[in-house]
Amino acid sequence: MIEYDYTLKRDEKDAICTYKPNDIPTKLHNLVYIEGPNSSGKSTLLHIIALACHGLKNRQIKPALQEKIKNLIYSDYQDLSFNIKITDNNGNLEFVSEKKDLKNKEIILRDAKNKIISTDHFQKKYNLIYDIPENPTERLRELINEIKDMHLYFQHKLGLLRSYILKTISDIQEARDPASIDSVKNEIKVFNEEKAELIKTVNILEERLKEVRLFTYIKFYAYYDEITSMSERNINGIKKEKNKKKRVIKKISGEAVDLQKHLTDEIRSIEASYYDVTPLLQDLFSKGKEKKRFSLWKELIVREEIADPEFKQTLKHEGSHFRNLLEKEYYDQQKADNLKEAQVFREIIGVLEKYSDLKIKIPLVEVSISNFIEILSNKLKEYDDLIAKNENYKSAIDNLNTILAKREHVVNTLRPKLSKLYVKEKDTQATVDDDTDEYQIEKLENQLTENKEKKEYYKTACFNIGVSEQDIKMLYPSAVMGRPSKDLRDYKETNLRDKIYDMEKALSKKRGEINAKETNLQYLSKELKRLERKEPHPYQMHLNFLKDILLRDIQIMEQKMNTFGSYTKQLINNKYVSSDDLEDRKKYFDHVASYLAKRVGIIRHIDNDYVPEKIDLVGKTIFTKYGKEIKIADLGTGQGQSAYLKGLLGADDNRKIIALFDEVAMMDSKSLTPVYEKLKELHNNGQLLVGIIVQKAETINVTPIG
Repeated sequence: MIEYDYTLKRDEKDAICTYKPNDIPTKLHNLVYIEGPNSSGKSTLLHIIALACHGLKNRQIKPALQEKIKNLIYSDYQDLSFNIKITDNNGNLEFVSEKKDLKNKEIILRDAKNKIISTDHFQKKYNLIYDIPENPTERLRELINEIKDMHLYFQHKLGLLRSYILKTISDIQEARDPASIDSVKNEIKVFNEEKAELIKTVNILEERLKEVRLFTYIKFYAYYDEITSMSERNINGIKKEKNKKKRVIKKISGEAVDLQKHLTDEIRSIEASYYDVTPLLQDLFSKGKEKKRFSLWKELIVREEIADPEFKQTLKHEGSHFRNLLEKEYYDQQKADNLKEAQVFREIIGVLEKYSDLKIKIPLVEVSISNFIEILSNKLKEYDDLIAKNENYKSAIDNLNTILAKREHVVNTLRPKLSKLYVKEKDTQATVDDDTDEYQIEKLENQLTENKEKKEYYKTACFNIGVSEQDIKMLYPSAVMGRPSKDLRDYKETNLRDKIYDMEKALSKKRGEINAKETNLQYLSKELKRLERKEPHPYQMHLNFLKDILLRDIQIMEQKMNTFGSYTKQLINNKYVSSDDLEDRKKYFDHVASYLAKRVGIIRHIDNDYVPEKIDLVGKTIFTKYGKEIKIADLGTGQGQSAYLKGLLGADDNRKIIALFDEVAMMDSKSLTPVYEKLKELHNNGQLLVGIIVQKAETINVTPIG
């Protein structure tokens, strides 16, 4: 039952008129056909029912009708109040809608439990259809608007679902996650293992650095202590010899003075080479079968041998002997594959360093030039001891060659030549003093000062590692001559100092890596505590499904809905995009044609009824069950209206229908019959709550349908 009342006050300028439902009964059957003349309140009743059912927010109602509904309460020349009560077939209250105040625009819609029904809730439960079936054959196309709205609805729902799933995923990830906890624990384990390995490496490096420092500092303290003592003895010896000489002032030519200074320089050069090569010879030959010969070498005094080369020839014979031994060992090493490999690496590095800034990758290994240089450099370090030994052999050989060549030059050339010059000069009143001894003493004292400074440096270095000057001699046998230092004896002083620097640098780097690991461990420890404090999420086990499957499927569905939306828009506008996937679009249009046929149901054409299987809006053809094809344009106006109204009523959802059809004047009884039948079918099935058909007539006539 439909029970209603309303008051409409309208300012018509010459008077304020009040309109009430005087002609049409205020109690109507749920399914009713109303006829009447113009201005009898037929359309006003439908407008008010639509307004009472949130019609202003219903997008299915055409704009022209929306404007008429809106005009009832938003125009400045009229005011409205109303009360509408709707019950179902069994007399159960469905809802009551009221606008109590003429001026107040608030409309309140309540259900049977007196709860307010919002627009969204109403549209979920009821399908309000309000239409004037004008130009029906063209408006068949408008039935697709419901499909469009359905697309928008599902797109909206998919969007809400996606947002909800994303939030759920975020909540799960923020909750207690056993996988995350295990991952952090594994990271902590890896970092602890790496840290332990680094600490082990640092301990080994520190121990080795201690050995290298001890070897280097003690060895070269002892070395410079010995040569400073030797230098002091040499200086004292020269000074004593000088004091014994009678001060003989003789005239010496400038040539003799220059030759004497040149001779002194050569002797000093031989001594320098001797002091330079002796530590290496000591490391190699101070033990074993060469021990006696090295003792002879170590005890020789260069100046004494130069002064008496016929009697003293240790420098000559032992130097030549040791040179031969070293050359044999050096050339044997040169043939070794591993040394050749090291030399190749060094040459390659030298070439590549010119291009290290270029962003080029080495083919096959697929690493940058700078990274490749680092790889080769690390590999080259494996040959450090071998390269150092080979280079020291070469240096020792060069020094011995220098010693032997200069000795021969001094003994066989310079001394005889100087003796001849002295024989030619006769003692006479001197015009130039012979200052050869002073020159020699000055050079020796300069060298002595330098050696004392180096001795002091190594003394301080020993003190810094906990070795006092008194302990050096005691530690020398174990630190310098012991087994741990065996591989260091081939290194020169500069090589050893470089080795210490490189080891200190490597230690610093490793300690930095330990600190970095410790920082990471502190962070991971805090992160683990944070993760373990969290409560588990009930959907934790479904995380991968939500992330990897459901979200992907929603995205695919959203893409499909967008595509279908574009197809629907083309159908509505009767404009088709040629660039679309024609096969997919054809399938979609085919489904729409089947859907429209289902919506419309039986079609009356001329004097017969037909069951449509497809209503093709693209080809503008109705395909019927038994093969008859009817062009949409050939449908009569009333028949077209009938098909259109049946299409509106054929919505395939569970909502109760409120159907309001106005101005069906072009439809005769034959055209209206299918509509009546459809309304009765829906009403009997409980799918139709209200069905009102309004048509113009000369007199008021209200007839229940069915």
